[in-house]
Amino acid sequence: MQRRLARILRRFGLGDLVAAFLDAGGPILPLGAQAVYLLNPFMSGPSGTWNEFGKIMEDPDAISELIVMLRKKEEPQ
Repeated sequence: MQRRLARILRRFGLGDLVAAFLDAGGPILPLGAQAVYLLNPFMSGPSGTWNEFGKIMEDPDAISELIVMLRKKEEPQ
């Protein structure tokens, strides 16, 4: 999930910005996850995507991995 999310954010040029917010927001990320769960019925996207994002936000190791992926340069395909 982190790889797919990182790819999408980098494609839109948001990789560095989101990485900075995630890095700075460490202690409050679990609250953000709860907001994602609460707003899930009102957000569009493939089924389960927002729940997966909420799970990432609750796991410090997953957040660290996502930050590394967001800061990594895109590999040629």
